[in-house]
Amino acid sequence: MKPCRRHRIEDRAALRALLALGLCLLAWPAIAETRVALVVGNSAYKTAPLKNPVNDARAMASRLRELGFAVVARENATRNAMGEAVAEFARKLTPGGVALIYYAGHGIQSRGRNYLIPVDAELAAESDLRFQAVDVTALTEEAEQAGSGVSFVILDACRNNPFERRVRGAARGLAAIDAARGTLIAYATAPGAVAADGAGENGIYTAALLRALASPGLKAEDVFKRARIEVADATRNQQVPWESSSLTGDFVFNIQVNVTVAPAAAPPGAAADREALFWQSIQASPSAADFQEYLKHYPQGEFAGLARNRIAALKQVARKATVDEKSAAPRPAQPAPAKRESSVAPAPPGAEELQLIDRACAASGERAAGACAAARGGDPAGVTAIAERYEDGSDLDKDNRAAVALLRWAVERGHALAERNLGLMYARGHGVAQDFDQALRLFRRAAAQDDPGGQYNLGVMYMQGYAVRRDDREAVRWYRLAAAQGHAAAQHNLALMYEHGNGTTQDHAEAMRLYRQAAAKGHALAMHNIGVLYLQGRGVTQDFAEGTRWLRDAAAKGSEDSRAALSTMCSKGYQPAC
Repeated sequence: MKPCRRHRIEDRAALRALLALGLCLLAWPAIAETRVALVVGNSAYKTAPLKNPVNDARAMASRLRELGFAVVARENATRNAMGEAVAEFARKLTPGGVALIYYAGHGIQSRGRNYLIPVDAELAAESDLRFQAVDVTALTEEAEQAGSGVSFVILDACRNNPFERRVRGAARGLAAIDAARGTLIAYATAPGAVAADGAGENGIYTAALLRALASPGLKAEDVFKRARIEVADATRNQQVPWESSSLTGDFVFNIQVNVTVAPAAAPPGAAADREALFWQSIQASPSAADFQEYLKHYPQGEFAGLARNRIAALKQVARKATVDEKSAAPRPAQPAPAKRESSVAPAPPGAEELQLIDRACAASGERAAGACAAARGGDPAGVTAIAERYEDGSDLDKDNRAAVALLRWAVERGHALAERNLGLMYARGHGVAQDFDQALRLFRRAAAQDDPGGQYNLGVMYMQGYAVRRDDREAVRWYRLAAAQGHAAAQHNLALMYEHGNGTTQDHAEAMRLYRQAAAKGHALAMHNIGVLYLQGRGVTQDFAEGTRWLRDAAAKGSEDSRAALSTMCSKGYQPAC
């Protein structure tokens, strides 16, 4: 699921320590998308070792880093090592970003599912796959749950496979699986067929793909098409790569343009550098005005065709939205939220809740003494704090079902933070079936008590159209209420609304003011966006030094977007970015 890309709703894993930041799990798309890749190459199998997968993985990891990806790489990975790599990859994913999974090695299909085989797998029966192999579907779900805007899965795993003969129910090659919205799945050869490992340093398919990725300006589909043609020609159609795609927009892997770096005395950043950085900053924008601004500066630019296509697509969406608005029944104005008091008298938790509280408190000891005493005495705030420990996995095994049980008890007593947190559980499907209607109801209850997190999350719901009709103006209303209480994520999202003129009048000065408020609380993405505005000279006087300083501050806070931008500027010869 995604917006322009997907907003995340606040992550309570960081809520206690970083409450002022209001970090979010359904966050507004970054100005320049974060790119994260998981790259695994398995060669050293006890049975039927392979020559090229480790070489393939190394070459692919290197190429992806050149293209701005943060890469989690593993070679000759055991089942445990692959699991740890997947977990690290999932932690790095950001909403609206780009997720890419590349695997070279043995793979197998069984009952329509594809499995990647670790080097220590000992498969004797079909049931072993669940415990000793890695399900490709589980990997794609990580990207989907993180709210990735675009996802790629590249499987060079169709080699002649000895495991097929051992596992009853296994079939030749890999199975075709449908790509989820915004996802492209690429196979080294057609479903059910076998790919060659290759006689050179790299496998035939990966070598062709590496060459295609080196070409600037190619859309994703063209990258894979070019690799497919090259492999088919090289093998005389014995091996024909295949893709399943549900991409809904244009994505360019290699947006860099070739320029000659000027001598040191030249102004910082050649025009082509600025053009590439400009495009990188707007390519995910939901505003046609940003692409018109690009064409104003670069009417014959490298990305002019893509910009015109994007403008046409956004205008079509706008026309449809206007028709929908005219056909919709008028909606009465919503009253401002009013606080309410709990109708349930304080009472000690029931036996089930006390058992969960005792289990958490026994594991936490003195670290949670205050929360434990409050929870046992029937304080909803204390019970909510214990629920957070279950959700975070603090001092005890993570248990979302236990967290939900405790939050429900606190919600019945009208505790705003519990209402917001339980809404988040429903929104993410943690411990309960995903249910945006329930999440919306709970966020409304929290917002009615002036809870800034509840107000912020309502803004997200309206911005994305989760359980309500999408409404930018209503999103802005809720973001304003939360931003007025100092909620950093709301300040950042409201700044984006002003910057792009969504739900309010476009106002770069107000956007910069709000970005600065969020940045003052340590919000890395706000820092990044301030830097981009300075680099582009939008709403402020263009200032490369000031823009670079903000990008450095954001990178120090962990912004992969800023690290990628600095790397691009450095590679183009702008030394202050190095």
